Parts: sequence; C-alpha cells; structure tokens
Amino acid sequence: MARRMGASSAIKALGNVDKIQAKAVLQNVVQSGPVFEAAVAQACAQQTGEGIARQRNGMLYSTGGFLTSAGGVIAAGTSITLFNVPIGNADPILGAITAAETNLTSQSRLTNEAFVTWGLGFKVFPFSDVQAELADDVYELISEIYANCSVKLQLGAQDVQRLGTLDMWPATGYFPQSSNVAGAGLAPSAGFHANGNDVVQDYQLEIPNDTTINVTITCERNITVANLAAEQFAIQCRFYGWSQTAIMG
Repeated sequence: MARRMGASSAIKALGNVDKIQAKAVLQNVVQSGPVFEAAVAQACAQQTGEGIARQRNGMLYSTGGFLTSAGGVIAAGTSITLFNVPIGNADPILGAITAAETNLTSQSRLTNEAFVTWGLGFKVFPFSDVQAELADDVYELISEIYANCSVKLQLGAQDVQRLGTLDMWPATGYFPQSSNVAGAGLAPSAGFHANGNDVVQDYQLEIPNDTTINVTITCERNITVANLAAEQFAIQCRFYGWSQTAIMG
C-alpha cells in the first residue's frame, strides 16, 4: 500500500529542487485548473504583498542582416548584433524594422517585462528579392551562413556565453530547399521545407526586466558563392518561452 508523503517530507524534498524545477512545478499547478491558479495567486500575494505576475506563452525575437558583395561574399570577421534595434528604428542592412523583424520596443532590453525561455532557434533567409538567382546558389549561401557563423549571447555587462554556430540551433518555419535543376529560380519551382517545434533545442534562460541583452553573430570564415549578386540575407534569433508581466491593481 502506497504511503502518503507527510508535510515535513514534502518540504524536505522541495529543498532539493532548484529554482527552474520549482518554477516548472508551480506552472504545472497553475495550469491544472482555475481553482489551483487562484490558490497560487492568493498564496503569492500573501507572501509578497503584491499580485502574482501574469505569465503567458510568447516569443522574444530580433532580426539583423548580412549584405553580400557581388560574388556572394561575406568576409570573415563580419558581424551583426541582434536585439539592439527596436520596432520603428533602422537596421544598417535591412532598413526600417517592423514587428515582423522584432518585438522589442526598447533598444537591447525588455521594458516592464521579464522573459523565461525554454528554447532557442535561428532562421536564415533571403531578405532582398532573389527571384533572379539560382535556387541552388541561394541554398548554398544559407547553408554556409548556418555552418560558419558563431553565436555570442550577452546579458548585462559581464554575462557572456558562446553558443557555437547557427546550425546547432535550428528554428521553426519554412526554408528554401535546393532544386537541383539547372536554371531554376528560387520560386516557385524550387520548393520549401518546413521545420516544426520538434527541431527547437532546449535552452533555459531568465532575462530579467530592464537587463540589457545582445546576441552577436560573427562570420568566422570567408563565405563565397561565386554566382550570386549582391543580396541581403537576414538572420532571426528566436527565444521561445514565457513572458512575465506584473498584474496592476
């Protein structure tokens, strides 16, 4: 016959749970039903004297671009910084940034919001009109960017983490696929393939409110695709997770 864990045993067990695990447990309890959600909110209010923060599924994303020279060249050492251009401002390569490229409203930081991630992904795609280019050439350059560009994440002034190359962090979405047909344009004959959520790699990170965040993408080796003209190629960084905002009142 199973024994019910006593209160003291449960408390001792919780003592071995780290902050991320405890947060996951609490979230599961909140999502199990409105009664439990209300109970957790009341308990938090009693402990802190404030209302519980609203937590919702969300994304934190930013986009920057490389401009290839004629001959499809991106020189080693070329870098772009993501999350430093909010909506309505201009990226030096992509121009005016809209809500399709980022959801930041302040430069390099969240305002009145924190974000907790469960996954990270990067998408590389043509930004300029590449209809005249061969699909195989476009696909080759995208593959080279994934394989040869490194990722550096910085939170605040001193917290820096190197995350390998872009191809270690696939994202969801549609991507051009090689046509293997000489003379075929990128669309519509080349076709596309899609990645689902199953490709997204786990990545746990807490981004506090008003803490600076920057992701730097650096081309580590010369990239050359001889048949390409000068084109814009974009890289979008996507943090998958939960947005946390305080409930006012």
